[in-house]
Amino acid sequence: VDERRGRGGRCPAGPGAPTGAGQTIVVVTAYGAPFVANDLLIFDAGLGLPDPPHFRVETQHVPVSGDGSGFTYIWEVETDLDVQWAHAMAPDANIVVAVANTDDPANVAEVLREVLPKYPGAIVTQSFGADETGLAGDPTLPNTFEPLYLLSLLGGGTVLASSGDLGASNGTELEGISPSAMAAYPASDPLVLAVGGTEGN
Repeated sequence: VDERRGRGGRCPAGPGAPTGAGQTIVVVTAYGAPFVANDLLIFDAGLGLPDPPHFRVETQHVPVSGDGSGFTYIWEVETDLDVQWAHAMAPDANIVVAVANTDDPANVAEVLREVLPKYPGAIVTQSFGADETGLAGDPTLPNTFEPLYLLSLLGGGTVLASSGDLGASNGTELEGISPSAMAAYPASDPLVLAVGGTEGN
């Protein structure tokens, strides 16, 4: 039995648990959060966590067309949430926030294109997705994102994506579409490690 594992076979915990030392986590988001660094300081103080060894916000430089949703507040919350819990799970990892100008796929792809080469071997985390197929799906997404994911993997990195918040139907019924089993992209991409079934305690 590996003594580094927590009680009951749960996530590693205690003095021997991995801390993310030597790793870089790239949190991919859109619009960003204007006070993300200060919000992380407050979060860390509440949990008694040290500052990350390196924290940087990388914004998109090359403008591309795509208006996006304009849901800036939702993305601010998502950005803070992703940064804070990435740091909580790996307190000794470097944190880089890659901020796309909008949540349009072309802008998200552009910020990945700009940021990933700077951080070879990084763990790339994405807490967003869209229907893989169906009426709300976009069949162009794999052609847009797969080359970027492959670039990360070839550099020794890992790409993560959330499998969604709305179960097997991915919320299709909320858009007036008949409920049907629906995977979310990019979690469904074969080059991406899908993460789901998580719950904060």
